[in-house]
Amino acid sequence: MRVMTLNVSTSEDLSKYRELHEKMNETRCEINDKLSELFDMTIESGKLLGLDMESTNRELERINKVRRQVSNLGF
Repeated sequence: MRVMTLNVSTSEDLSKYRELHEKMNETRCEINDKLSELFDMTIESGKLLGLDMESTNRELERINKVRRQVSNLGF
């Protein structure tokens, strides 16, 4: 595990850090929402194209891999 130390010299710096951190969390949530939409569209597309479940599952696993990477972005 990586340990990070926050170096702030003023309450203004801390406030800026908190604001930035909140924006980063919001962005992660937005990305996860879009990935969920993509996941659902991939399932529907697979059905409409008549793809076998193995092919669809490979695509879904790729989406889940990205989702895990986004979730692991921690500051």
